[in-house]
This record gives sequence, structure tokens and C-alpha cells, in this order.
Amino acid sequence: MAAISLDIYQLIQRMNRTEKAYFKKFGYKYDKREKRLELLLFDIIDKELRRVVEVDLSLEDAVLTAAKKMLDIQSISKHKTNLYHDLLSALRDYEKSKLIDEKIFEYYQYSQILVKRNLFKEALAFIRKAENLARDHELFEWEIYMAHQHAVLLSRLDSSKNGKESVLKLEEVLSSLDYLNEIFEMEKHYFELVYLQKTKGVLSTEEDLSILDEKLQEINLNEASLSTRGRLYQLESLSTIQILKGNQQGSFEYYQQIINLLDTNPHLKKTNLQKYIILMEQYMQMSLLTMNLLDFEEKHNAFLAIACENELEQSWKDNADIFMLSIHAILARKLENFKELEQRFTELLERIPFLIPGYRKISTAYYMVSGFFMKNNFEKVKDWFYFIQNNRQVGVRRDVDLASRIMMLIACYETKDYMLMEYQLKAYRNFISVHGLHKVEDILSSFFGKLLKETDVLKRKKLYDNYLERLSNHFEEEPSELPFLGVFDIVAWLMAKTQNRQFYEVWSERNLA
Repeated sequence: MAAISLDIYQLIQRMNRTEKAYFKKFGYKYDKREKRLELLLFDIIDKELRRVVEVDLSLEDAVLTAAKKMLDIQSISKHKTNLYHDLLSALRDYEKSKLIDEKIFEYYQYSQILVKRNLFKEALAFIRKAENLARDHELFEWEIYMAHQHAVLLSRLDSSKNGKESVLKLEEVLSSLDYLNEIFEMEKHYFELVYLQKTKGVLSTEEDLSILDEKLQEINLNEASLSTRGRLYQLESLSTIQILKGNQQGSFEYYQQIINLLDTNPHLKKTNLQKYIILMEQYMQMSLLTMNLLDFEEKHNAFLAIACENELEQSWKDNADIFMLSIHAILARKLENFKELEQRFTELLERIPFLIPGYRKISTAYYMVSGFFMKNNFEKVKDWFYFIQNNRQVGVRRDVDLASRIMMLIACYETKDYMLMEYQLKAYRNFISVHGLHKVEDILSSFFGKLLKETDVLKRKKLYDNYLERLSNHFEEEPSELPFLGVFDIVAWLMAKTQNRQFYEVWSERNLA
């Protein structure tokens, strides 16, 4: 089956009512009678989409069955291809008035028309408009290109009238390119560090730490001359370095500086609102992880007051709020809140599933796994674990992957689902054979293998005692390996089993003291 078969369903599914109405009314530049069959196919697909939750091959079968009555089955593939391209074309026209880069390009075209008629001064006015738009909306590639055009036009202006002025302006324009290069360089450092965090988590080896030291020197170079945007990327990079070193408090301090920088620059805050929402969320996480729960409630009220201008920003804010409140529920001993948080998160996924990045969904799902594990609701643990695994294509952070797998193994054990536990243990071992980093992962592999085979109650208790001692000694020798289990605390679970107590009770004593 051609890839476009499902693509067209996903595209129509993600169009809102206004976009669909625009397509049906204005979507064709020629006689609609020529496109009657495409419009008919659009209505069939739109109707079938309302009956399903996910786009899959069964939807394709349903559409073909419905279309057979009205369309020549041999030509459906052709109509689908035509419809797909017509939809994209209509959506482009629909968005045209909203797309800043379209407006910039329009100004550029106007300038070129005037240049061909030797009207350089008039052309320059449009280039300046384009340059200002690009700068205001942080479209750096466009800004570089328009700065280049600005310089070209200044050099072509009549030297007898504008000689000295043009030279000074030319120097000013060309110097702006240095400011843009500085932003790109800082941005590059930031994304390299983010990738390092995603792939390795907390760094501990001398080789890795030396990489961070080199980065730190490069990032702090020419700090005094940084622009506001350059400073923003620099602070984000510095906070990420602290996270990579396992220094949450150090990262927390940089978050405060970033938030202050955005709060004092309304325009920068507006153009970086999604980033601001994420930073506020991370900053509030730090309040939670340092157990400043009263401080969190005050910051949470300020977070709820953030004004969003569109559905995308609102979706990020809603997801961030659920994520933070999930952590708060665990730390504030309010596990009963997870029922409401799960309902909110489920409704959010159903309402606007395409506007929340996959990795953000997975982070929230991980706290659903953790919260329900602490509530001993192991069926919910399984549900949200499967959600994480079914969305692996968007990328799962390694510590989240590892900790959720361990909780899933325990959930299978606690519900006596030994066949599923055996399957999950094989998957866990395959995972650490490829992505394994630490000795604790092999210790746990050995533990769950023996636990799965042991049926005698007394021998199981002895197994808990042996591995509790082994893991406690291991973490004492290698404390850097403990953060890779995230919120989950395997030692607390083993202590709960040996003492015949609830896991969350022991976990609270160990982690919330």
C-alpha cells in the first residue's frame, strides 16, 4: 500500500472545522465540478474518521467499502493522491495570511520588482520591513538573508547622494551578521548538550566530565558581548550542564535567571512562550525536588496565570500542569489525586493529541506509572507502561525507560501474571544488552530471574534479604547509579517486602524525610 494511503487520513483527522469548511468552499481554484469526485471522497473519509479513535488499515477498508458505491474502485488511488495535494494547497492558502515567512518573502519580491527598475531606495524600504519581521519572530535564516540584501542595496545606492551614509549603514548591517552567528553558535552548544542529556542522563566518567568542562569554556567565551537571545541560549546551556553533572540546585539557579530574563523582556517572552512554559515547569520541578512545597503552590498560581494565545501554547501548558501536579501528588503524599490527573491527561490526549510533543506525553505517562505503582494499582501501571512502549518512536529518555520497565516487572509479579513477567524480563534483558550502562541493571536482571523461578515463600523472603543487602552495598559504593532509576527506589521496595509493609510508606520514609 502506498504511504499516502494513511497520510491523507491523518491529515484530514488533524484539520479543524474551520479548515475543512475553507477547503470545501475555497479549496479549488478551478471549477468545482471538475473536482466533484475528490470532494465526494473527502466527505466519505471525514465521515469515517468520526467513527474511529486511531488511523489504521481498518479505516482504509471502511473508506474503500463506502467509496465503492459512488466511485470507480480502480480510480480511487488517483482521487486520493489528487485530494491529498489539493488539501495541502488549500491549507497553504488558508495559513498564508498567518505565516510570517510568507509575508517576508512577499516584501522581498516587492523589493526585487523595484530593483529591476533601479528604484533602490524604494526597494530598501521593503527589505527593512522584511528584516524587522524576521528579527521580531526569530526567523534567523531570513534575517541573515535580508541583512545580506540590505547590504547589497546600500552598496548600489547613488554614491553621490548617499556615499558616507551608505558606508556607515553597510557596516552596521554587516555587523548584525556577527550577532546572528553568535546566536547560532550558542544554540548549537545548547542542542548538543540536550542530546547528551537524552542519551546519557547524568554523567559520571572522567572522559564525559572533561567534555563538559570544554563546553563550559566555549559557552562562557565573550559572555559580556552576548545579545539577549544569545544570553538566553547560554543560560539554558549552563543549566543543562548542571543537570548532566547531577547538580539539581545549580540548574535551579540558572532557571531563575532565565525566567527573570524573559520576564523583563515581554517581546522575547511572547516569541518564546512555549519555552517559557517549559522553563517555568522545570523551575517548579526544582521547587518540588528540593521539597519547597509551599513555594511550589505560590509558583503554581503564577503558572496558571500565564496567558496563552493559541491552542498549541494552551496544550503545552495543560500537559505541563498535569506533569507537575503528578510530581506534587507523590511528594505531598496526595496519591488520591492521581485519579483526577489521569482523567485530565486522558481527556487532553483525546482532545488535542497532535499538539503535544511525544516526549512530553511520555514524561507525564512515566509519572502515571510511578503514581499508580505507589498506590498499588498495578493494572494502571501496566496500562501506562504500554502507553510509553507504544510511543517509543518519539524517543524515550533512558532513565524513564529503565525505571518503567522495572516497575512493570514488579507489577506483573504482584498480580501473579508470571507469563507476562517472563516476557517482560526477556524484553528488559534485550534492552540492557543494547543500552546497558551500569552494574545495577545486571544485578536486577539476576534478581528478577531468580524471583520468577522461586515458588517457596521462605526462600523468596531470603531472596529479598540477600538482594536488599547486595543492592544497598552496591549503591553505597556506586551512588552515581541511583539517579538512573528516577523516582523509583528499588531498595525501598525490597525493604517493604522484607518488613511486610506498604512500598509508599517505606519510600516516603527514605525519600521525604
